[in-house]
Amino acid sequence: HRPEPERWSIGEQIVHLNLASQAYLPAIEEAIEQGRASGSFGAGPYRRDFLGWMLARLTEPPVRLRVKTRDEFVPVRTGTSGEVLRTFEEHQVRSVAVLQRAAGLALDRIEVASPYDPRLRMNLYSFLRTVPAHQRHHLWLAERTRMILARADALEVAL
Repeated sequence: HRPEPERWSIGEQIVHLNLASQAYLPAIEEAIEQGRASGSFGAGPYRRDFLGWMLARLTEPPVRLRVKTRDEFVPVRTGTSGEVLRTFEEHQVRSVAVLQRAAGLALDRIEVASPYDPRLRMNLYSFLRTVPAHQRHHLWLAERTRMILARADALEVAL
């Protein structure tokens, strides 16, 4: 259920994250392969570039700025809650495996373009910090939606 017509439901928040993962994971995997092929090996500490720092800061909860998402990332169909959560968990498992493959690379010397907007380019370390910030953002929104709907249900019962 949507708390308001213009706000996404909990399921839509998770489907959005699934759509984002489908786009982000191949971009990260490609950057890792390019880094290995070019010999960009190294160890931390790593540094985020300005764009990566700014995007992570803007997307971390609490939400400070609402941004309209591109059509391909708008959830139009959610499926059952079990299917949505199973897909989300599969993406999380794949994300961990991808991070393990990045071990030993100079993450701040490998560049990656955002699938959201290819004009936005940042180093891989920044990208790897921004993706979980985006996930926390939508999980925070989903939790807020849950609380709003629970309050509405409690109010309805009280009336």
